[in-house]
Amino acid sequence: MTAIIDLSPCEYFPVPSENLVAVGWLSKESNFELESVDWTFFEKLTSLFKEPWQPVASAGGHTCGLCQFNSPRFHSNVFIPYDGRIFVAPEGILHYIAAHWYKPPDIFVSAVMNCPAMNSMEYKKALLANGGRNLVQAVASKNLRGPMHLSLESIDKIRALGLDVNSEPQFAPNHSSFPNGYVVIKPTSTPGNHVPGWEGWFNDYRGIETVTDAPGVYVWYQDATWRYAVLNYVPGPGPGDFQRSTSNEVELLGKIEEYFFSPNADFEALKLAKS
Repeated sequence: MTAIIDLSPCEYFPVPSENLVAVGWLSKESNFELESVDWTFFEKLTSLFKEPWQPVASAGGHTCGLCQFNSPRFHSNVFIPYDGRIFVAPEGILHYIAAHWYKPPDIFVSAVMNCPAMNSMEYKKALLANGGRNLVQAVASKNLRGPMHLSLESIDKIRALGLDVNSEPQFAPNHSSFPNGYVVIKPTSTPGNHVPGWEGWFNDYRGIETVTDAPGVYVWYQDATWRYAVLNYVPGPGPGDFQRSTSNEVELLGKIEEYFFSPNADFEALKLAKS
């Protein structure tokens, strides 16, 4: 993950905003204060990550650079307006506080404790009042949901199958592999195709840590075509990896359902590669 000194300008996102300030963008080289935090602050910050308001998606997930082994993976960011600034923290900040005793700056604690509920009218007003007009406008234009976004109806249908997908793309528009891409994942609790002995962890669209027993599907729209892929090797492709394309969103949903729930050559090849 990109490391940024606390309370420095955050220029990680493609939407320009002079008021964005970074908090909790840590790496193993970062110097930070070690101290306990108040439980009410941690509880409030956790609640803000349940369904975070995000003007843009991050360019894929990142893992904790402070852990030596079994680093957890994170995907989302939270934007907190306060005192003329908008503090932006990665989802990993929850882990850094709980596992590595990271103590955020006091002003960030105040920002969290005073932050209105995400996606409320009070929250949008606070964004505007603290210099976030460009961010709000970015979301307004994105909510038109052009051809590069899955429709809300498709997202609901995917979730109705017991699969997980975020409401907004998890990859940035300029991502080299999956521009405006999503990841569709089957939790272990959902019956369906699975790889025996294989296990992965992810945070679902509500921010809850969840286990999966099947590699997820990357989904994105490029060159007037919906594309979907399973890629487990970097660099790839490796054994069992594949990439396909479909002409429309309806056919895409059928292919996703087939991959996770019906006998199919792609999943069988993947299982063979993992055995």
